[in-house]
Amino acid sequence: MDELYVRHEMKKKGSLVVLLITVAIAATLAFAIKRVLTPRDLAKEDPRCAFESFVCSPPPQSVREIKASGAVAFAGGKAAIEFQFDPQDLNDLLRRGEFRLADDKAVQWIKEFRPEGVPDNIARYVRINEGMAETALFVTEDNRRAWFQEIQF
Repeated sequence: MDELYVRHEMKKKGSLVVLLITVAIAATLAFAIKRVLTPRDLAKEDPRCAFESFVCSPPPQSVREIKASGAVAFAGGKAAIEFQFDPQDLNDLLRRGEFRLADDKAVQWIKEFRPEGVPDNIARYVRINEGMAETALFVTEDNRRAWFQEIQF
């Protein structure tokens, strides 16, 4: 009789462990799904972290006055980052961010981008993306101010 009781108690403990593991997996999965479906609001993030996530990591030392905006989610979105830097860091910024000078084949919004209050003569750079995104970097003629834009589909 004692042996049957011990077996019964062991089965109950085993069932409890299985139940707890199942609940933990379900909670983790629910959290992951919520996280993926919740838009990432760049205006609420640390601007430097947004810069490192989208433009390049690590950023050149002179990068400063970073302003990030836009929202990105699983289904797409737009990220916009404005910043200033020292002219001598331009090549480093382009190399780290894997940007190349845009050509005539660039998409229309890249050709037409005009920051408010900035002369028309800005340099346009693009990044070749492997996913469903169009990414561009726009730099003023004096190489001191830049705008990053990424549109995800």
